[in-house]
Amino acid sequence: MPTTQAIPRTAPTKQGAFWTAKQRDGHSIHEVSYRACYKPQLPAYFIERYAKPGQLIYDPFMGRGTTLIEAKLLGHNVIGNDVNPLSTILTAPRLCEQSFEKILHRIEQISLPTTEIEDEELLVFFEARTLRELYGWRSYFKARHSAGTFDEIDAWLQMVACNRLTGHSKGFFSVYTLPPIKPPHSMHSVRLTPSAIRSQRIATPRN
Repeated sequence: MPTTQAIPRTAPTKQGAFWTAKQRDGHSIHEVSYRACYKPQLPAYFIERYAKPGQLIYDPFMGRGTTLIEAKLLGHNVIGNDVNPLSTILTAPRLCEQSFEKILHRIEQISLPTTEIEDEELLVFFEARTLRELYGWRSYFKARHSAGTFDEIDAWLQMVACNRLTGHSKGFFSVYTLPPIKPPHSMHSVRLTPSAIRSQRIATPRN
């Protein structure tokens, strides 16, 4: 019987610190609430070493957009997709430079429709006034989509609203991500105001 012999092969290897060192020094535009995400230093390590200047960067599982946004900050063109539609909502607006003055002006123009609470079980997570306003924002975005007037400013506001939807620290619309110990009437209210969107810094390419 003929026998085969494995041919030893060697591959070039590289070593370097690409994640743990200064992993919180990334651009604030990356700070979006999303499960199972990685730090921007990881894709930056590979992009800076293996991509040519201005080269197209593709991420087939873009999640919250960490790779695409880091590549954009490094001066690359980007394209990505994900089965989760939330990925597009969270990523696309942060790939374009925004005007805080225009966003502020839009917020001042918006008059949210009066809405009723459709699912009272959500009061476990949200204060009643906050929940009504969230329903109002949902109605506003749906109306803009239906009228064909949904623009990049609306996309930014929608991104901020989704980003701050649930969490247990200061600045989130909900009080807890899990059912709270305190009763609903003890919860505080958080509104989508200019101060709520100011923390989402504008992305500008690095030199």
